[in-house]
Amino acid sequence: MDAAIGPYEMSDLALLGIPEAVPASNETWRQLQELMLRELGLLSIGRGGDDPRVSCREFVLGAEDVPQLLYTVQTALSLVEARNRDLESRRTPGILYRAGDLPDCSMCQPTDEAIAVLNRHFLENGVGYQYENGQIIRVDSELLHSTVVRPAIHLLRDSGFAVANSEYLQAHEHYLAGNYADTLTWALKAFESTMKTICDKRGWPYATRDAAAKLLEVCFDNALIPARLQSHFCALRATLEAGLPSVRNQPGAAHGAGSQPVTIPRHIAGYALHLAGANIVLLVEADRTLG
Repeated sequence: MDAAIGPYEMSDLALLGIPEAVPASNETWRQLQELMLRELGLLSIGRGGDDPRVSCREFVLGAEDVPQLLYTVQTALSLVEARNRDLESRRTPGILYRAGDLPDCSMCQPTDEAIAVLNRHFLENGVGYQYENGQIIRVDSELLHSTVVRPAIHLLRDSGFAVANSEYLQAHEHYLAGNYADTLTWALKAFESTMKTICDKRGWPYATRDAAAKLLEVCFDNALIPARLQSHFCALRATLEAGLPSVRNQPGAAHGAGSQPVTIPRHIAGYALHLAGANIVLLVEADRTLG
């Protein structure tokens, strides 16, 4: 976290706010401390006094609450990403800037490198999490994560599927928090939104309230899967129509649980996430082949 955010400068000039003396990392550390106090409902963190870097470090190193620790790491990297994007957007290639024209971030680790280091440490230490697209998500299988979850997130982010991307990340957020019924709901929403986005993009009519099976019918009728191959995809269509919606329609997920509480097991929620991811990758890749 230190390398990604950068140093906190405690010199007299920096404390006076003189631009030439204030590294961009100072503000990032202050923002992180403020967010931790507000969002985690804490009165104080660490014993850093006027040095938010020391306070944040002490909190992380002594943290026993895993969700709070993950929130802190996620927030720190999100702040770094936003800061570095802002700095890059304000730079003009070929222009030399005077000290103070732009906040200095020369001592900060590049964002991609920081994320790669964090994810490598997670993997090497058997910690089942990864930082993807501004969010820490739970990883139950590295193979499934690398072949299903990560491609789905990247395809949705990079291909104009903003709503589906947000919903799929919401599903992961609920999974991380242990809200497995909501995981199923948001996974199916992402699947359906992916199809609606494709239909909108292609001008294929559908009803606003159409659910997964009807949306799949529209996609297949419009040759999202080429007609010459559809005979080979009968089982695929049946799987797409029945798989994720059936999981989501369990009592306690999409419908009322009745008089007895119904608990959705974690492995069922994980299955739904991976199934949604695989479905999304298939549909978006198929859409791309249409040009």
